Amino acid sequence: MYKSPFPAANVFRRSEGVSTDTIYADTPAWGGFTCMQIFAGADSYFLSGHECRTDGEFCRILEDEIRFRGAPNLVVSDRAKAEISRKTEEVLRRYIIDAHQSEPYQQQQNPVERFVQDIKRYANYVHTYSGAPPESWVHIVHFVMYVMNRSARSTLNYRTPYENKILVRFIGFADTVGNAGCYKVYNPETGQVLYRSLLERLDDRLCEIYNVKPFQPLHANGENDDVPVGELVKSREGNPKPIPIGIDNMINRSFLLPPNEDGSRQRALITGVVEDFQGQLDSDPDRVRYKARIGESKFEELIEYNDLMEMIEEQKPNDDGTWRFRKIMAHREPKNKKDTWKVLVEWESGERSWEPIKNIFTGDRYILAEYARDHGLLDKWDSPKMKIKKAAKNSKNLLRMINQAKLRSHRTTPVYKNGHKVPRNHQQAMDLDRVNNNTKWADAELLEKNQLFQYETFDDRGHRSSNRAPDGYKKINLHFVYDVKHDGRHKARVVAGGHLTETPLESIYSGVVSLRGIRIVTFIAELNDLDVWQTDIGNAYLEAYTNEKVYVIAGPEFGELEGHIFVIRKALYGLKTSSIRWHERFSQVLRSMKFVPSHAEPDIWMRDKGDHYEYIATYVDDLTIASKNPQAIIDALEAKPNNFKLKGTGEIDVLLGCNYFRDNDGRLSIEDEQWSYSHSY
Repeated sequence: MYKSPFPAANVFRRSEGVSTDTIYADTPAWGGFTCMQIFAGADSYFLSGHECRTDGEFCRILEDEIRFRGAPNLVVSDRAKAEISRKTEEVLRRYIIDAHQSEPYQQQQNPVERFVQDIKRYANYVHTYSGAPPESWVHIVHFVMYVMNRSARSTLNYRTPYENKILVRFIGFADTVGNAGCYKVYNPETGQVLYRSLLERLDDRLCEIYNVKPFQPLHANGENDDVPVGELVKSREGNPKPIPIGIDNMINRSFLLPPNEDGSRQRALITGVVEDFQGQLDSDPDRVRYKARIGESKFEELIEYNDLMEMIEEQKPNDDGTWRFRKIMAHREPKNKKDTWKVLVEWESGERSWEPIKNIFTGDRYILAEYARDHGLLDKWDSPKMKIKKAAKNSKNLLRMINQAKLRSHRTTPVYKNGHKVPRNHQQAMDLDRVNNNTKWADAELLEKNQLFQYETFDDRGHRSSNRAPDGYKKINLHFVYDVKHDGRHKARVVAGGHLTETPLESIYSGVVSLRGIRIVTFIAELNDLDVWQTDIGNAYLEAYTNEKVYVIAGPEFGELEGHIFVIRKALYGLKTSSIRWHERFSQVLRSMKFVPSHAEPDIWMRDKGDHYEYIATYVDDLTIASKNPQAIIDALEAKPNNFKLKGTGEIDVLLGCNYFRDNDGRLSIEDEQWSYSHSY
C-alpha cells in the first residue's frame, strides 16, 4: 500500500469541523475513569466520547478520535490547558487541522455545549429510570450518544447523524484537488463547491427517500432537436454606471491610478477643475476634466469625470486598515553594481512601489525576514549592516515580532474611504481640516457632540481638579471613529471603551430578525394586501439608559469641557450592555402599543387587528413594518412619550443587503445587491 511522506495525507479526512468539551463525574466509573471527552461534528452532528482519568489525556484522545473517525478540518474547544498545550498543537500541525477556542465565560461560542447539555439530561434520566449503579455512568453516556446518533434530526432533513449524507449536484472534475478524476460537486443547501473522490448515485429508492425527482434528460430518446435555452443569469437593463458624485465634492478626493508596467501603483489627489472646461459643468458634466497631482511630485494629469468615477468605485476599504503595508508582493535583483535589492510593497492605501530592502529592514525587519525566509533569500540578503538571518533565527518569536511590527504602525497608517483620507483620532481630523482648508471633520464632531448632549448622555460632575468621580464607578475612555459616505458626507461617532469593563454574567446580546423572518413578513403582507414600510431609529442606543457604573474624563475634542468628569447615563456605543439595554427599551415600547413577540421568531412583533395582524420586524434599529396603515405606527413611535427620531421612512427599498421593488406585474420582488437572482411573491 502506498503511503505519503506527509502524515496528513495518510489519514481519512473528515471534511467537517468538530467541537469538543469535557464532562466530569463525582463517582469514578468502572476502570477508574472520572471524566469523558465529547466530540460533536459541526455538519453531521455525530457524537463520540472517550473516557479518561484526567483531562490531561486530551492529546491521546485527540489522536484516537483521528484514528477512528478521521482528521477534521477544525477543532473548537475552550481554553483548557491540555487542549491548547504544545503536544496538542503538534498533533494539529502534523495533520493540518485548524484550531479555535471560545472566550472565557462564553460557553455559547462552543457548539458542543448544546450537545453536552442533552447528553447529561438523557444520561441522568436513564440512570434514574434503570436503577443502574453510579459506577456505570460511562456506559450510560455511550448508550445515550448511540441513540442520539441514530435519531433523525430536522436540521439534517430528518436523517440521522449516523447515516447523514449530503445531496449534491455533479458539476465537473477537479484538476488540482485529490487524485485524477476527483469529482467537483455543488451543495445547494450551503452554496459551496465540494471535492469528493467517492459519490453514490441516486437511484429510484434514494430519490423517494430524499424527496427529489429522478433525472430526466431532455433528449431521452436520442433526438437532437433544438431546445430553447433559458437565460439563467441576467443583469439589470443597461450597463451599470458608477453612482454619480457631485462636481464640487470631487475636490480633495484621492484615488488609485491603474498599475504601471513594473507592478507599482500610485495614488493621485484631485486638486481642481480644468478652467477650459468650466463652461461644461451645466451642459455636460460627464465631460468635465480634473487636475490630479500624482504622488508627492508636482506633476499633474488630466482625468475625465467618468474615468475618475470608475477609479473611485474600484476602491474598497480594507478590512482591518491597520498595517503600514499590506504585504510584500515580489522582489527583484540588482541590475548593476550600483543598484540594490528591492521589494514590491503593497501599502494599506492601495499604492504599490519598489523599495530598497534596507529601507524596509529599518522599519519592519521581521516582516522582511519572514519574506526572505519563505523565498530562500536569507543568505543573499544577510550582511553586517543588515543582519536578516538573526531576525529570522528565532522562529518561535518571529510571528510575535511580526504582529508587534504591524501593531506599531496602527496609529500612523493612512486609511482611505470613497476617495477621502479618514482620520484615526481627533488630532488627525483637525489636521486634515487644515490641509483641506475646510471644517468637514470639525462639523461632523460638533454634530455628534450636540446629539450626545441633546440626549443627556452624560452627567457633568465638573472639572476633575475640584471634583471627584462617584464611588464605585470605573474610569474608561472614549474616542471618535470616523467614516465617509459615498456622497462625501463626513461622519463622526463617539464610542466608549467598553473593553475596560468586566464582562457581565447576564446575556449582553440583542436578538435580530433573520433574513428568513423578513421574507416571511413580506410574504404574509402580500397575501393580506398589507403595505410594507421600513424606517430607521436614529441614535437608537442613546434612547436607553445604561446600568454600568462608568465615567470618562473629557478630552480636547470637547473644547471648553476638557477635563470634566462625565458620568455615562445612556447606553453609549461601545459599552458591553448597550445592545441589550436598547432591546429592552424598544420591547417595552412595542408592548405598550399592544404588540407581542412571535413564538417562532421573537424579533417579529405582532398586533391583532381583528381581521388581520400587523407586523414589526426589528433588526437592532432597522424596522420593517407590515400594516394597512403603517403611517399610524410611525406617528405613534414619533409622538410622546416615545419621541423616537425616525429616518428613511417609506416603502421598503433596501434592507439587509437586498433590494425590494415591484416588477412589471406589480409583485413585490427581492434581489440581492451583488447577484441578479430574484424572488417574487
